[in-house]
Amino acid sequence: YEYDGGKGKKSLYVPKLRVTFYLYKMATGKFVAILMPIVFAFAANTYNILRCFKQEGTDFADYLANNVALGLAVTFVVPYLLEEAESLTVYYYIIWIFGSFLLSLTAYFWHEPLDPNGRGPKRSQMTWAHLVIIFQWASLIIPFYNWTQYHRVMKKIRSNWTEKKDLRMT
Repeated sequence: YEYDGGKGKKSLYVPKLRVTFYLYKMATGKFVAILMPIVFAFAANTYNILRCFKQEGTDFADYLANNVALGLAVTFVVPYLLEEAESLTVYYYIIWIFGSFLLSLTAYFWHEPLDPNGRGPKRSQMTWAHLVIIFQWASLIIPFYNWTQYHRVMKKIRSNWTEKKDLRMT
């Protein structure tokens, strides 16, 4: 690169220099701090749903109180999720979590088998409550997918740093 701003008619030669900084935060602590309360709430809600089917005299008020308390507990995790939200998946994840708690309210009333005649293979005992539980736990796909993406990028940064390569993320 030639710099044409020197005095006189001579141009000044300036070599190109590229400086690259790789800065990152460890995400393990944040991942655990956010995910563990959600996992606990899902486990407690699963227990709440399954317990109400085993005990015939379970009152809806008790079931509702437990469900609302768990939803409220998850509400305290939401600000941590939104702290560094860089994509829409965080908002979809929050909607999925609270949608699953909302659907679990309906599981109290529909606990009859979905296939009462038992025509499907091993589906005769599947109830709406089981589907709600599966839907709720399936929401964990989003944070675990993001966790794997984080580790993929970190591995690339570390390998390029030790091998002194240029980092091309595209």
